Amino acid sequence: MSSWQELRFEAQGTGISVPLSEQINLLGGMLGHVIQTQASPEMLDMVEKLRHLAKQAISEQDTVLRREAIAQIKELGLQDIEWLLRAFTTFFYLVNQSEQQEIIRINRDRARLLPEMGRADSIDEAVGMLHKANYPLDEVIKLIARLDIQPTLTAHPTEARRRTILYKQEHLASLIDKLRHSNPTPEERNALLYQIQNQVGLLVASDKVRASKPTVIDE
Repeated sequence: MSSWQELRFEAQGTGISVPLSEQINLLGGMLGHVIQTQASPEMLDMVEKLRHLAKQAISEQDTVLRREAIAQIKELGLQDIEWLLRAFTTFFYLVNQSEQQEIIRINRDRARLLPEMGRADSIDEAVGMLHKANYPLDEVIKLIARLDIQPTLTAHPTEARRRTILYKQEHLASLIDKLRHSNPTPEERNALLYQIQNQVGLLVASDKVRASKPTVIDE
């Protein structure tokens, strides 16, 4: 049976940075290891074949490949379908978490390079640009006074996750942040990787669907 270090998932595409690609590969490999150990190597092989087939069908806009993927899914048993859903849902969670970590990394890098400009696309940056352009202070104050900022609270269906899933994702994000920014020793790095893999396993094993209607507090 392969270890997670030997399982590589490509993350190449327009706009995907090297750090993001490496992190998706790391987490994707761990997910593959979890599927192998919690289900079977055959289950991982089935998931991967369907993933590659679906990806090829979409990238090539090939209706024949799309129908082939649909036909293969229709032939799956209930247990296979359950694992297919668990694998893809967990992978999307991991990719989403990786993207959030990448946004944090980019913002940190920008803050180090241009501390006087503030965060990109922020009010702080706009004020800094006005200052560099030698706008009078009274005009800047009048401009800020006319700003109308209205926060919008939304409840998007894709964000209606169980609290247990959110807690696991928060813990996973904390571990990933330590791995990337705490400059760990080899022993500490291995310990962090072990904890991250455990969190991936818990995500896979957790029920993704609520057993009861969400309360107002949940919303």
